[in-house]
Amino acid sequence: MSLKQGLQRLQSPVIGAIPITSQENASLDKLIELRNKITHADFELTEQYAEAKFFEVFAFIGLFQAHRLHTEIEKIIEPIKYDQLLEIKKALYELHVKAIARIKAEEIAENLIWLCPNCDRDTFVVHNAIDTCYTCRHQTTIAECPRCSVSQFEHDLLSIVDAFDVDIDEGISVVYNDYGYGSIGHICEYCAIIVREDIQRQREDNYFDDEPRNYL
Repeated sequence: MSLKQGLQRLQSPVIGAIPITSQENASLDKLIELRNKITHADFELTEQYAEAKFFEVFAFIGLFQAHRLHTEIEKIIEPIKYDQLLEIKKALYELHVKAIARIKAEEIAENLIWLCPNCDRDTFVVHNAIDTCYTCRHQTTIAECPRCSVSQFEHDLLSIVDAFDVDIDEGISVVYNDYGYGSIGHICEYCAIIVREDIQRQREDNYFDDEPRNYL
């Protein structure tokens, strides 16, 4: 049984009947994505990165256990192992304190310090293409949105190819109308909304232009 199937069973009214909020679902999706990346070795783990992600999972599971399954985490984890987890939390806190001190010492401007997508701390530095979190040492690529030129985490940029008009030719998908956006590539979430709205407007205009009219 997959993790997704397990969640579906928890929510099923005839099995678990456990309500899961959209925010919890989003967190679970992130955890499943992390598990898949680790399983398929899609990235290298630094010690700090691994600890940060592990504690993120642990914190969510503890909260989920208490709120949804009415079981405190201490009841299913041995005291000595629980103490080890608290040591990880303490280590991450100390790393965060040192990261803040380093950012201050290097006089990095506030607009060049982002929220880290790994440890959720405001210590991801984009100054001089460092592109590294000073707390957990997580690194990821920064890219500009080709439409508005605003810098983003590359993994946050979105494709709008699914909004194009596509036909199937001998089993191959062929774009026959990209509405002028065929070369735009991946764009930020805000621009994606604007572009999708424009594509829909063009599509509706084309529909009415092509619609036969009966004149009296």
